[in-house]
Formats: sequence, structure tokens, C-alpha cells
Amino acid sequence: MASKVVGQCYTTEIDNKLDSISRSHDQIRNIQNTALFSEIHSVIRETSQIAKYNDEIMSSDDERKIARVQVSRLEENVAKLLDQIDSLILAEMSGVKKFEGYQQHTEEILPLVSAQKALLDTLQDRIG
Repeated sequence: MASKVVGQCYTTEIDNKLDSISRSHDQIRNIQNTALFSEIHSVIRETSQIAKYNDEIMSSDDERKIARVQVSRLEENVAKLLDQIDSLILAEMSGVKKFEGYQQHTEEILPLVSAQKALLDTLQDRIG
């Protein structure tokens, strides 16, 4: 009987530790996602600024050279961000075999897909 009680105590302690690890993992994931989406918004905002002042940029050789460098850097950032999003989507969808799992994971990746679309639109409309 005593060993059963001790075993239950250890099981409870292990469960509590696992819950703590899970919460820590979720917090880290949220911080990383916040940083990723912040970077995406920054790239879109910078690209919008270049598009907004396009007439002024085109009227000056110096401004045009500076803008080309900025656009090149933005294209590299967008490609990097798209790679990150693609990796996150693939990781989220790996191992999904049943429709219920697919549906749940699809709802979880919706913000990633929205960010992916925004980045692609940025490349197509503003840079390209």
C-alpha cells in the first residue's frame, strides 16, 4: 500500500513537471511567433514606404540607387521569412493522418498562411 502511495506521489510530481515544461514550451513558441510576425509587419511597412515615395525615388539617381539596395535587402528578408513560415507549416502538419487532425492543424496554421500571403503579395505588388 505504501509503495502505491509513493508511486502516486511520484506520478503527480512528474505530471506537474511535464505541465510546467509544456507551459514553458508554449511561452517560447509564442515569443518566437510574435518576433516572426513583428518582422513580417516591419518588412511590409518598409516596402509600403518605398512604394509610397516611388515618384520621388524615381526622380533622383541617388535615391533610386539607395532604393535598389533597400529593395534587394527586403527581398532577401521576405525570402527568409517565407522559408521560416514554410518550415513552421510543414512542422505543424507533419504526422496528420485523420481529417479531424488536419482540420485542427489547419486552424492553428491560419495565421502563418495569412502571413505567407501578405509576404507574397508584398513581393508581387510592391517590389516586383
